[in-house]
Amino acid sequence: MKSGSHKKIRADTMSERDLRLLYHTLVDHFATSQTSVSHNPLSEEDDDVAEFYDIFDKGGADMGVTRFRSMDDQSLMDLLDFPQGRPIMFAKFRHIDTTTTPWDSPEDEMWEGGGPGLRPLRLLWHQLCGIASLVDGVFQLRGKQVHNRLLADDVGIGKSAQIMGMVAFLILVWFVEEKGTTRPPIIANGES
Repeated sequence: MKSGSHKKIRADTMSERDLRLLYHTLVDHFATSQTSVSHNPLSEEDDDVAEFYDIFDKGGADMGVTRFRSMDDQSLMDLLDFPQGRPIMFAKFRHIDTTTTPWDSPEDEMWEGGGPGLRPLRLLWHQLCGIASLVDGVFQLRGKQVHNRLLADDVGIGKSAQIMGMVAFLILVWFVEEKGTTRPPIIANGES
């Protein structure tokens, strides 16, 4: 802005160009089940904001999960040592009525064996990928700078499940270290 200019910028408004850029960036980002962007919607008139286009990642993919985005569900489960897609401390089933939980009747065998109204419990791909990224940020090579992590999925995507999965992962690491057994593969070789 030139000195002497008194143009006010309202936080609750967006220019048509900014809205178009945001729209095309998000459409490209979420257009496929893959996390890669097929093309760059920027034009020459967008040069002033071009540096922000790769905010997700150099390839336009989800920020922070670059290392894990090409892995499938099973590979992520194996890496985290989450058999059947959940930490070993998670119940095997969940109730379709989300107000009914194992906290209501922890001694009930249905949470391990199944029953009416129950569905198998497992983390989804993006949740496994998010946990792997969180773990990767916590367990670093000696002397390597630890990078911050921000879990910023949309509402209802499973941030709470990812945080509970991360806590369960840390407890799992503590248990295996106490027993002197092998750590989960994501950290067993010391590369993470």
